Amino acid sequence: MSRTPASALASASQSFPAFDATNCCRDRYDLLDALANQGFHGWGIELGVASGNYSLEMLRRTGLTKVISVDMWANDRGHDDAQRNGARAMLQPFGSRSCTLWGKFEDILPAFGDNLFDLVYVDGYAHTGEAGGGTIVDWWPKVRPGGVFGGHDYSTEWPKVQAAVDGFTATKGLLVHTIGPASKETEPAAENDCCASWFVVKPLK
Repeated sequence: MSRTPASALASASQSFPAFDATNCCRDRYDLLDALANQGFHGWGIELGVASGNYSLEMLRRTGLTKVISVDMWANDRGHDDAQRNGARAMLQPFGSRSCTLWGKFEDILPAFGDNLFDLVYVDGYAHTGEAGGGTIVDWWPKVRPGGVFGGHDYSTEWPKVQAAVDGFTATKGLLVHTIGPASKETEPAAENDCCASWFVVKPLK
């Protein structure tokens, strides 16, 4: 895979104020609405797509120019070819705004320059603590200053995720915001949202 062109990087990482997390958010769907309301329209990426429902909401709810959806679909726990094909078919109507990539997060990483994404959302292998925190460390540089970096499964049910997030954010001196889980009573798009999400805002400097 070729590296993201410099022209695309410049377009996607325009100078915006930092995301304002004041009174945000009820859940991870509210987070998308807040990004839209605050005028974020660069690039977003979901790491760990499964059936594609959250990538779909990223496309529906935000004005992001491009949404990258990455998963291994490694034929484990139902994450198989049928699920991958279903996700791709569901996202296809969004045309060039949507790009689905099949592979490991660490293999996809070099394709993107630093300070690119308005939103990076991690929803990979919770039972490994997102590769022992490696996914979090690896993808942090890809978030543009002022952008949002977050993920799913911030819960005592997944203590390795909590430990990875808390350890990383402590070393960076970042404030962790916890939101959700979403309820179908208040958010029809919620899909088995068992756990809270977390996010931080990357400092402008």
